[in-house]
Amino acid sequence: MEAAKIGKHFRALYPNGSVVQLVAPSENTDGLCIRYANAAAGNGYVNLYASPKAPSSPGDIDTRIVFCSNNPGRAGEQSQVFLPYPLLIPAGHGIWASSGSFQAGAAPTGGLGLSWDLLG
Repeated sequence: MEAAKIGKHFRALYPNGSVVQLVAPSENTDGLCIRYANAAAGNGYVNLYASPKAPSSPGDIDTRIVFCSNNPGRAGEQSQVFLPYPLLIPAGHGIWASSGSFQAGAAPTGGLGLSWDLLG
């Protein structure tokens, strides 16, 4: 088994029910490779988007979701998802993360960690 390369850039975050930009489309001039990602959705979902434009809101299903995790949020349940292989994102696409809760009135508690390389 060969060692997997981690990316030069890294970010760990809790989007807390908002949309967070990780890479602007203007920064991605030659494409990028997401080397590693893991997501843990506490009581809802965590989404990672790749698109020329930002998601309009957390949970936006009209913007390309390239990696996600979800969990019904029942007491005592936890879930964690790992990206099984690197993803190549085309030039001109940014990456964003968002999270949300499936429980009415509950704050989203999911998090995401990833590393990437800008190509070129």
